[in-house]
Amino acid sequence: MAPLGARAAVTESGRSSVIRAMQALVTVLTVMLVVVACLGVFNTVVLDTATGSVTWASARRWA
Repeated sequence: MAPLGARAAVTESGRSSVIRAMQALVTVLTVMLVVVACLGVFNTVVLDTATGSVTWASARRWA
């Protein structure tokens, strides 16, 4: 890092507030991604049961 003129400093508490904010943001975004994925699965299940759509197994039985 010396050729670039950059320096690293240790904080008093040992953890930077920027790092804490980044970890919180990553956590929130991960939880949101999981929630959206679960809602997508739930939506598919509800639509399939509400419309009474034919599944592959039942379609094969009638063939």
